[in-house]
Amino acid sequence: MKAADSIPPPEPSADSLRELALDGKRKRRRTMLVLFGAIPAVVTIIGVVWWTTSQQAAERDIATAWNHASACLMGEPLGPNERASLRMRAVQLGAVHSDLDRNADSRWPNRCGDQVAELHEALRKHGRNKDGEEGLAARSEEFAVALRKAAVMRDLSSQVDGLFEAAKTMGLKAEAVALQVPTPEPEPGLNLDSLPESARISPLQFALDSVSATPMVDTEIHVLVYDRKVDDTPILCTFSPTGADRCRSLGGELKGKSGLRLGGTVDDGGEPLVLAGRNGDDGIYRSSGDFSKVTTLRAQSAYAAKSGYVAIAGFNDGDEGHFELVQQAAPKAPTTKLTIKPELFGRETTQVHRKQLLWGKLLVQVIDGEDKRVKPRLTYTDLPTLQEQPAFHDIANLDWVNARIFGCRTAKTMVVGVGRGSGFFTFLENDKWSSPVRVESFSGAFGCHEGEAVFTTNWGGQQRCTPAGCKLAQGVRPEFKPFKVRDSYWAGLSGKVLAVGATEQRGGLRYRFADGKNLADKGGHQLLFDDLVRDGAVQKTSTVLGLLLAGRGRFAVVLLTTPGGVYALRIDGEGKVTPAAIQR
Repeated sequence: MKAADSIPPPEPSADSLRELALDGKRKRRRTMLVLFGAIPAVVTIIGVVWWTTSQQAAERDIATAWNHASACLMGEPLGPNERASLRMRAVQLGAVHSDLDRNADSRWPNRCGDQVAELHEALRKHGRNKDGEEGLAARSEEFAVALRKAAVMRDLSSQVDGLFEAAKTMGLKAEAVALQVPTPEPEPGLNLDSLPESARISPLQFALDSVSATPMVDTEIHVLVYDRKVDDTPILCTFSPTGADRCRSLGGELKGKSGLRLGGTVDDGGEPLVLAGRNGDDGIYRSSGDFSKVTTLRAQSAYAAKSGYVAIAGFNDGDEGHFELVQQAAPKAPTTKLTIKPELFGRETTQVHRKQLLWGKLLVQVIDGEDKRVKPRLTYTDLPTLQEQPAFHDIANLDWVNARIFGCRTAKTMVVGVGRGSGFFTFLENDKWSSPVRVESFSGAFGCHEGEAVFTTNWGGQQRCTPAGCKLAQGVRPEFKPFKVRDSYWAGLSGKVLAVGATEQRGGLRYRFADGKNLADKGGHQLLFDDLVRDGAVQKTSTVLGLLLAGRGRFAVVLLTTPGGVYALRIDGEGKVTPAAIQR
């Protein structure tokens, strides 16, 4: 060992000890200062972490409650810019059927009261209920109470829009969640906002009681929309089985005329005649071209062929019942006038009673002699007739004096009825007339389906007649529960019954399409038109000011007059509703 390694270190002096003690104190003081400075920082960090964690928990609780409330009220989350009240309106219309059999507490929207109440409780629990009457907490509390008392069709538009606006202000955005009891599927219906311009006949509000239609039931539907107090330009619309619908304004002398109506029968593709004044005593006009006048005559019936030929039969003149038949081969062509007298029908004929022009045939009822035991005859001649004394052919003896003659036709069959409350039918098919078929009641909406003549009543019954006779199909009155019906309309369609109801209790326009015996089946009615939606909002009162239903066997047309004008809807042979696609 080296000597230097064995020398011990020197003992510290008194001064050195003092310095060490002072240094130790300084170190302890610094340590205490560090500790006293670090503790609040640690506490602050712990507080921030706790606050952040609690806020996140609050956000989760509120978001979860909002997701469930939104899902119960709306179903799927609202789309961008979608209005809550419009979705709720659509869900209401869907809930009419899906929740009809549930008890009151589990029925929509009543059950959503619990979900909205849980949203309010989550907001209150986490101190988010200090934002005043317009805030989400106040709105959810009020809305929960309203929901628990609400009938399915109650108008909750302002409350639900306010709720969703308040949630948006708070930054809440609903996410899809599965509910134990699913929300009814929305049933969005056609409404003023969704109807295309092609379905609008006119932007003006015409009263539909001023609409004139061709009086006989054909394969096409012709309607004249006109009221010179509203607009002095008449509008003629033709609706076709193929969907080739067209409307046009009428001009010439027809503009501003009074008493305009459509007259007679029209071939497919033809243009109906327009009668002015009292049955044409102010002129009878063509509805195409330059709208030329054919004649001035008080007409009982008329016919317009696709070729341009027209015929007009006047009312009887004199005790014997002779009448004038006016014909014109084409627009601007000269007119011819024949006087149809009793002697044209045979030496024994003494009286002409009624007549009717039906699709190229002039039908006339006559009586032979004064003997009341002699039965009236129904005769016809084909048109055009160029002879000064046209030949008439017998159809059958019809024991019905001075009764109206009416008809309908399909692609293969023409049906002619004679009578008032009751009478006879005869069927023309393959140029042969059937024997008369006795009909006990001419009541209901009249039309043709395939080879049948059909009367459809408002209680769902249908009397169907063929050359073999008539059969009555029993029915029931259409029901639209849970709604009461303010006005109802009906027609035959594809052998079934089409019933349209303008309902109360915010039910909209609804329809049923079924066999007559099924018109009261639970849940069988469908939404035709939502009359409470306009300008992107749910309205307090109906937007439908008038309704007209016209059926033509294979399809039907519904005309609606609204604040936005007159619109047309089509219902096809399967019961599907679409807006008309009108060509101008």
